[in-house]
Amino acid sequence: PETAAITSFRHGKEVKATVRFLPEQEWHKLQALHGEDAKHIDAHRVKIWKTFAKPKKNKDGEVEEAVDLGYLEGQYIKPEGHQIEIALSPDGTKKSENEFRRQLKKFTSGAQPLHCLVQAIEITSPAAILEEGVLLIDTPGLDDTGRFRVSLTEKTVDDVDVVLFLTKSGVAYSQSEKDFLLSLLRKGTVKQLIVVITQVDQTYEQHLRSAED
Repeated sequence: PETAAITSFRHGKEVKATVRFLPEQEWHKLQALHGEDAKHIDAHRVKIWKTFAKPKKNKDGEVEEAVDLGYLEGQYIKPEGHQIEIALSPDGTKKSENEFRRQLKKFTSGAQPLHCLVQAIEITSPAAILEEGVLLIDTPGLDDTGRFRVSLTEKTVDDVDVVLFLTKSGVAYSQSEKDFLLSLLRKGTVKQLIVVITQVDQTYEQHLRSAED
């Protein structure tokens, strides 16, 4: 539910994530656009970025120190673009998997400032389905509060063959989801639209508990 960056999965010999950041010129254009029209959907990325400069309270109600956005820009925004690689340790332990996810989450989570600087993320894996030429793309949700992230999702589906539309069981479709599905069907560009109902087991257990109570 926190996915905030377009993440693609393709075949590779090892599990590795490549995180690509916006080139300096493109980032400066977005900042200038925000100064001219803060309501522009592309400028919303900068608006969210600036919110991380304000001190926030953690779960315990304690005020955390504001993020040094200037330092992060210096680390990840470069004139010719910049990228980093995060590799999964081949030891096969759960600890290594958790560490891989923890490092990656810094760049994929909407709760972290760095996702605003990310252009795209590519993950390679030796999974059999990917070896057959399948490219999987994970996108932000349509009810995301970040409008620029929703825009990324809408642009991404223009070039795909199949859409796997995940929706949580027991919850009605939102209007944004209905509009998205209707627009896909009207365009007629997607060969297959598959609706996947998730967390059915949890919903079922909730109904059981309610009935027992």
